[in-house]
Amino acid sequence: MSPPLVADALAVADRLAAVLGEESAALRGLRLAHAFALTDTKSALANALATQVANWRKQPQLWRAIAPAERTRLNQVLAKLRAAAGDNAIALQAARDAHQRLFGAVAEAVDKRRSPPARYGRNARPARGPARPSGLMQDSRL
Repeated sequence: MSPPLVADALAVADRLAAVLGEESAALRGLRLAHAFALTDTKSALANALATQVANWRKQPQLWRAIAPAERTRLNQVLAKLRAAAGDNAIALQAARDAHQRLFGAVAEAVDKRRSPPARYGRNARPARGPARPSGLMQDSRL
């Protein structure tokens, strides 16, 4: 494999690990605008790396042609990337859980403050029954 291909893979994997770390820190610091701003970069890097890995799988001779020192370095960077991805998954889930709890609390507070809907039963008397659902909706994509 030519050195530029290895260098490219190392650069992409290293940069992706850094972006994942930055996103995890932003999520933990509740800097959601910053975390969302990294989405396109993260996606582009992940797609570039996936393309490189797919090419190596289609042509195993490319992997075998990498010098042992370069292969070791690439494996180290990929291990760093796996660790960053695992940490990022935990941060993303924690952010989702926090937002779920926050929106649940807000919806509950809104429901408690809202008067029950006026519904009428037989003989034009107000009917009893469950309150209508809250008007709040949560987009849980993150």
